Amino acid sequence: SNLRIGAYSFMRSAYVSGDPTIGRYCSIGANFSIGEPNHPIDWLGTSSFQYEKSKFSFYASMKNFKHTERSDAAKINKETTIGNDVWVGSNVMLLKGVKVGNGAIIAAGAVVTKDVLPYTIVGGVPAKIIRNRFSDSALVDQLTKLRWWEFLAPQLSGVSFNDPKLAIKEITKKEANGVIHRSKPCYGVVRLSGNGLEYVPSRFQIEHSGEG
Repeated sequence: SNLRIGAYSFMRSAYVSGDPTIGRYCSIGANFSIGEPNHPIDWLGTSSFQYEKSKFSFYASMKNFKHTERSDAAKINKETTIGNDVWVGSNVMLLKGVKVGNGAIIAAGAVVTKDVLPYTIVGGVPAKIIRNRFSDSALVDQLTKLRWWEFLAPQLSGVSFNDPKLAIKEITKKEANGVIHRSKPCYGVVRLSGNGLEYVPSRFQIEHSGEG
């Protein structure tokens, strides 16, 4: 999987399918599953060997297997994305093609089959809206406009995190005074090697490593 995950996000343990994207500052519990594709229920069988050309292709007799294209292939191939500042409880399954908005919360044990709006709390099987994360819609608008997750953590030191309205004012003032600056995503690669996990910086990071 070509999972892309933003700065300061973490997962306890996960099963990853496809090429999902997870934003910054996300907290994801144990036994998380993301990008699970659905299977047809009105075909001869439910197995993906019927429509995935590469399925079992490692077996010689399957190399020239004639599969059937799925009519809903475009829907199946939609990118699965989680925004920034998203909290996902343990034992959550996020199906392929689902988009989770910034600031959302997904309750433990949920199966998410549809898009989740920003700053909403969802739960259940299938997941449904429980309530809005903040009752103040103006605050949500301010947070959405601020996009505080574009700042790296060291720049947010000392912010009044427990008072969102005050924190917004402090961050806005810091940026206006040029004290802090936004940072665009720049992905590197983490791969498994003989010595365990190995981080491979992107070419951009290597070329600009002397800029501080």
